Amino acid sequence: MTSRITVIIISAFLIIISCNNTPTSPPPPEPKSKPGKAWTVVNLDSVVGLMDITSSGSIHVAVCSNGEVVRSTDGINWDKIETPATYSLKRVECFDTIFIAVGAGEYIMTSPDGLHWTERRSGNMARSLCDVTHAESNYIAVGGHSASGTSLGDVRISPDGVDWELIEIDFEGWMNGIAWTGEKFISAGHRSGSPFSGEDYSIWTSTNLTEWKLMYTGLAISFAEDICWSGDLLVVVVGTRPGSILTSFDSIQWIVREQELDSRLYSVCWTGNQFVAVGSDGVILTSDDGITWTKRDSGSANGLRGVWGNSDMIIAVGDSQILISYK
Repeated sequence: MTSRITVIIISAFLIIISCNNTPTSPPPPEPKSKPGKAWTVVNLDSVVGLMDITSSGSIHVAVCSNGEVVRSTDGINWDKIETPATYSLKRVECFDTIFIAVGAGEYIMTSPDGLHWTERRSGNMARSLCDVTHAESNYIAVGGHSASGTSLGDVRISPDGVDWELIEIDFEGWMNGIAWTGEKFISAGHRSGSPFSGEDYSIWTSTNLTEWKLMYTGLAISFAEDICWSGDLLVVVVGTRPGSILTSFDSIQWIVREQELDSRLYSVCWTGNQFVAVGSDGVILTSDDGITWTKRDSGSANGLRGVWGNSDMIIAVGDSQILISYK
């Protein structure tokens, strides 16, 4: 069952005009255009708590903190989709022929088209799943739970997205994001620190999902919120204020890229030709190399919790808004 959502579109454009009467040599060729500079804001009048966005390229799917799903084929007009979810959804990903959404209560549901959803797992409210990826013929969902004041990591794997097995791991920390480099898994999250520092954001690596090695710990009362891999560079965003970005070429040596902004960062993605990071106060950052970042005018002041993109378009979501940028 679907219901049409009324949308209000706000567009922000930046026009620069220059005049030069002095003859000059021909300008260099314009670089290939990329999305991420100008943004269109779509307000969804009956949706709250948008948390993440993914796409098959032709079908766009976003999930909400109240378990709702919205779906679009053009990025502008969105339908609210009826699903079995009654839990908060935190992340959604598309893997060729399957959409997978995960969330609180170890909730997992799947769909072949973003329209028809099937519940695969639910019930354990002590545990939460925060991210999902695919590697070595398996889907991998990660998250965590608390026991006696300590955060402990959780990993579930599935060969088909239907049956999910809990992997027993000795892991002190909560996994908010996971990436596969082709050789190892990299997880970003937080672990219990001292009584004065609370939770310290951390990064771990593993080659088999059962044995994890702590590679980096930041001295901040915050979480590493998300991680992505470009094929050459790992990028982690940290939800401090101001937000921080960590980068590594080998998962061993990490460099903190401080940003001049008074906003938290919640999500990051690799589009195929640039990184995009989003966060509170409508902040959007883009970077070709993960080293130098440019703040973009998003046209929104809402918190942005998720982002997806390819070489033609980028979609960011948060609260009741969906932001779209085209090439």
